[in-house]
Amino acid sequence: MNDALLLKWSWRFKKEGNSLWKNIIVSCHGSSRPWAMLPCSASASGCWKQIVKVGEQKLPNGELLNSYFVASLGDGSSLNFWGDLWLGDTPLRVRYPNLFNLERDKWVKVSGRVHFEYNVNTLRWNWKREPSSYQELTELFSLLGEIYDVNRQGDSDVWKWKASTDGIFSVSRLESSCLITFQ
Repeated sequence: MNDALLLKWSWRFKKEGNSLWKNIIVSCHGSSRPWAMLPCSASASGCWKQIVKVGEQKLPNGELLNSYFVASLGDGSSLNFWGDLWLGDTPLRVRYPNLFNLERDKWVKVSGRVHFEYNVNTLRWNWKREPSSYQELTELFSLLGEIYDVNRQGDSDVWKWKASTDGIFSVSRLESSCLITFQ
């Protein structure tokens, strides 16, 4: 039960856009773990470190508990193009490492790369150099194919809990889902 309650803070961190408590966490822990779902300073102790540890538990299926937090694309203004789970089951930086290495702005938002104009997705890149190797071009064509099919789901980006049919995280549903046995 305690772990489920701690995980709820991870959910709130993703859901609550610009709240004061979230801004304080980011200012205290923000840059120490740049690609982690939740920021946490290496020297941190106490409750925030415990919250982060719960989400990083590996499930029996091999996935991290945090991987069940996925984004539904709205305007793309709050989602990291390369780092957040907004397209597929893994971040784009993991699926397309050669393109990620070419990217100048690794923290760019989805709205900075994908533009929705006249119901067509257009892309604007900021490469260190143009993709040219076989691996880079293969990744680029694969990514273009994925992005071509992306549909916006409203005005704002929304975080969802993929283990729930309605996308809403709740402690009671998590405990009854048998996804994980909490202490």
